[in-house]
Amino acid sequence: MTHALAFTRDDALAATAIAAAMARLDAVETRRKAIKLSQSDLCARAFVNCSTYRRALGGQILSAPATLQKLERAIAEAERSAQVAARTPLSALFRSVLATVCLAAGAELDAVMAADPHDNRPRNPQWLAAMRLRAAALHFLVTEYDVAIAAAARAAGVSKQAASKALRQVEDRRDDPAFDALMSKLSNAMVRR
Repeated sequence: MTHALAFTRDDALAATAIAAAMARLDAVETRRKAIKLSQSDLCARAFVNCSTYRRALGGQILSAPATLQKLERAIAEAERSAQVAARTPLSALFRSVLATVCLAAGAELDAVMAADPHDNRPRNPQWLAAMRLRAAALHFLVTEYDVAIAAAARAAGVSKQAASKALRQVEDRRDDPAFDALMSKLSNAMVRR
């Protein structure tokens, strides 16, 4: 009988520890989504294998305390970086250019800003439209305001590679005369030529 009682107490302690670890992991995931950081970027910052992170989120494995600490430090640093980036003049310029593009397209700026570029949902028409508007704003930031691609990418909250891809897509779409006319009109309006 004594062994059964000790086993039950150990089970309760283990269940409490597991629940606490899962709560910490869920909190990291919630914070990651709030700053629109991809899972792979978080894992790279924390030096944690991405498949390990996903398996822990799915409840397939339990994260070690050291892994949780790395993830919590990485998300805290990412949040600080996001706060600083949100206050930069270049981020404000990107938002202003995006607002102009949204106004011309008849789109809601808040909806476009809320669409996460890291989601990669090309079959969702709203997400795809938002990404095209963001790409147009990036294009103007780089071409009309002479901002380096890497700096424009940071201001838009995407990687340099994603920004380069978006710029190529905008250039490809300029073969359409109607789109090219709209881009020229916006370009003239932005720089007041």
